Amino acid sequence: MFQAPDELFAKLYLFYAGNAYGLHGLLYCTVYDGTQFTTQVVDGAGGTKGQIVASVGYPAAVVAPGNSLRVYYQDLDHDTLREAYSPDGVNWNGFTTLDGTGGISGYQGSVGYSPSAIVHNNMVTVFYGDDTPRPRRASYRTALH
Repeated sequence: MFQAPDELFAKLYLFYAGNAYGLHGLLYCTVYDGTQFTTQVVDGAGGTKGQIVASVGYPAAVVAPGNSLRVYYQDLDHDTLREAYSPDGVNWNGFTTLDGTGGISGYQGSVGYSPSAIVHNNMVTVFYGDDTPRPRRASYRTALH
């Protein structure tokens, strides 16, 4: 569960994996605005903005840098670490594979296990596991939308 600061959204955001439409492992975002809940699929069911059709989403790490939301999660079908970006907590318009095959970090093994994320000095750092016995990997995002 993620509580955005009042000056950003004044809403409660919950990210989780679930099944629908005959697909498994969709990443959902449920938002509570103080009176009602609304739910949408963020990734896993495909789309026109970089979403994929794959089992994704659990567990997810969430941060709120620069008046936006960023969610980090594993694509279980391709063993990659993904990022979803929303400028307002409603419209998800940026999807990136950060690490693993096809990712911007270039590692070719299985990655994205148990992500966690922090924001420091307007830079997001994501920590996550890979398929080696070494300590956790890190991905740094400095170009915030």
